[in-house]
Amino acid sequence: MLARNEFIPSVVCEFPASAQEALAKLRKGQRVTIRGKCKGFPGSVRLDNCSLK
Repeated sequence: MLARNEFIPSVVCEFPASAQEALAKLRKGQRVTIRGKCKGFPGSVRLDNCSLK
C-alpha cells in the first residue's frame, strides 16, 4: 500500500486484441473505468488482461 505522499509515475494497461474496436472509439477527455490484473509495481503499475467498464 502506498503512503499518502507516494506517487505512481505511470499505469500501463495491456488490453487483448479483441478490445481494439472499443479502444479506438475512446476520445480525449472521456472518463472510463479500466479493470485488469495487477502484474507489477516496480516504478509503475502494470495491469494485464484489461477491459473497459
